[in-house]
Amino acid sequence: MADGTIGLWTVPLAVFGGAIRVSTPFLFVSLGECITERSGRINLGLEGTLVMGAMSAYGISYLTGSPWLGVLAAGITGALLGALHAGICSLPRVNDVAVGIALMLFGTGLAFYLGKPLIEPTAPRLPAIDFGWWSDISQVRAALRVNVLFLIGVALAPILYWAFRTTRWGLLIRTAGESSDAARAMGHSVLLIRLRATMVGGFLAGIGGSFLSLFYPGSWNEGLSSGQGITAVALVNAVILHSVLEFTKCTILPTSLVVKFRVPAVRVKVVVVRL
Repeated sequence: MADGTIGLWTVPLAVFGGAIRVSTPFLFVSLGECITERSGRINLGLEGTLVMGAMSAYGISYLTGSPWLGVLAAGITGALLGALHAGICSLPRVNDVAVGIALMLFGTGLAFYLGKPLIEPTAPRLPAIDFGWWSDISQVRAALRVNVLFLIGVALAPILYWAFRTTRWGLLIRTAGESSDAARAMGHSVLLIRLRATMVGGFLAGIGGSFLSLFYPGSWNEGLSSGQGITAVALVNAVILHSVLEFTKCTILPTSLVVKFRVPAVRVKVVVVRL
């Protein structure tokens, strides 16, 4: 490393840095869906929420000059779409899966329509924390530049696990999902619990979308999501709902994507010595 390069460490470092960047939207969407499904509802429309959140965050950041206001706007947009999903699903003879698919198409279509003027402008981006300050090697510093949203998502996983097991609202959400009759017998409105849970899930999914447009890749275009929202929902349904497992899955899958798409572009200099 004396010449300022890192040799064979280039590949694992590229995978590590790429996994952190790619996993953040998966993490927020899957944690949001985990909350929603714990209440007894499935929201397949989080792909549309993710894209709408990305568009809203980019637009507000461009208009106000504050990327954090963009993140807040993305969360509010996601919460509103979650409320719409919960409101429609509260009607009789309505299937939440069908409503989710409809809202996925609605959210993506609306975002593409409203976001056309935002394709060319450049909005302020979210800052990153430089955990590689100790190194003089540019590759190390670039890989260890971590956005605050990733750290928030990492902290949310164990917090949700603890909340579902020990707090009153966590137990209410679980009761509404596992036994709605028991929740009603306790004097609680199941529809209200599911409304709040779906709104919180949409809020987190919207924040995940803000990461796409304001940090990585840091722009707005119609191919921004590439199905990350629906993939994250599939991750939640792959195993039993568990917030800590969601964090693990949302790190492993993006790592595999990085290995597939980014590592082939990494060049490692190998010196062959003949004996």
